[in-house]
Amino acid sequence: MKTKLIIAILLVSWALNAQDKYSDVLLDSYYSGANPAFSTFYGTNGMGSGIEPVNPNVCVGNTPYFVSLPKGSYVTVGFVDNLIFDAPNQNDIFIQEKGSADELADIYVSSDNGTSFTYFGQINGGITNAIDLADIGYTDLVNAVKIVGLDNNGAAPGFDVARIYGIKGANCTANASFDFPTICQDSILDITGVTQGTWSGSIVQDSQLVALDTGAFYLTHIVQDPFPVCPNDTAIIPIHIAPCDCRGIPYGDFVVDDCALCLDPLDSTFNKSCLDCAGVPFGKSRIDACNQCLPPGDINRCTTDNIIYVPNAFSPNGDGLNDIFDISFRQGVDGKIIGYSIFSRWGELMFHSSSPSIRGKDHWWDGRVKGRKVPSGVYIYLIQIELSNGERLAYSGDVTLLR
Repeated sequence: MKTKLIIAILLVSWALNAQDKYSDVLLDSYYSGANPAFSTFYGTNGMGSGIEPVNPNVCVGNTPYFVSLPKGSYVTVGFVDNLIFDAPNQNDIFIQEKGSADELADIYVSSDNGTSFTYFGQINGGITNAIDLADIGYTDLVNAVKIVGLDNNGAAPGFDVARIYGIKGANCTANASFDFPTICQDSILDITGVTQGTWSGSIVQDSQLVALDTGAFYLTHIVQDPFPVCPNDTAIIPIHIAPCDCRGIPYGDFVVDDCALCLDPLDSTFNKSCLDCAGVPFGKSRIDACNQCLPPGDINRCTTDNIIYVPNAFSPNGDGLNDIFDISFRQGVDGKIIGYSIFSRWGELMFHSSSPSIRGKDHWWDGRVKGRKVPSGVYIYLIQIELSNGERLAYSGDVTLLR
């Protein structure tokens, strides 16, 4: 029987995709051939390896590479993960140029992924150029930037494009993209407050994912950007629901055994860790001192009173009957005597032996002290035993010596 779990969102291993402020796609490029020393785009990896042929997309993202744009050459980069808008009282787009030869380039911005452009102006080399869209009254969202080289100056002739990016406050930040792990069947995941936006789909109920059936499902996630000029972002999120074992591992082998433990069936303790000596799960039978497997209330269980037999009298008169004061264990009891002492009624030690042999007569008292017979009378005994399970017991009483 499966168990329905309420899983706190903080315990679920899912990751919200991070927003990237850098351009992330090369939309278009053109090499004019204005520099006769090269027949294609050139640049460097920024590690001092010199000028070399490069792919023009080296200017995408945050990398150490750059691409040079001889006169008439251009690259058009796009922003997929974010859009740029005219933020109040700040610059919006930054373009980093390598070197210090003051190469020039024309900058264009686009709101339709490079289909049409608006000319922004001219920028210089050797610096990170800051662009404020307010300077040209541009109010549309920017999703593409075009950079056109104007001259062939410098060690790497042409404007050297390294990075193009927007900064916090000028980037649309809504991102509905979301990655879920595989979800266990019969679980309920609370997605309230996971991220901004709303969720919908066949397994969404009151802001919870209710995973009753296995298979592939799709959710719609809509996030509203906090900046009014930015659009909402919508994503279709795939989800996979799988049967899980008792450890929450999809398609795992662990199951709950008869002892209520989550174990691999191949584990040597599977269905055994809770068995009593009678083989009953969670049973109450135990091995007693007589090595019997019995429940606690069974009348046949060994007790302190019937583990050993101690005679109440003996007659050391040499007739071969009861000549020694010996102790015997009840049949089936596994133990040993670790202390055997005899005292007079006034506490005087008459005899002592440690670990006496049950079969040997030399270790039991024969009614003598230092070889001399003691008179008839009552004597006190103290007997200590140790059972095979490590339990130690002590017995004391009196025995009558008869001659």
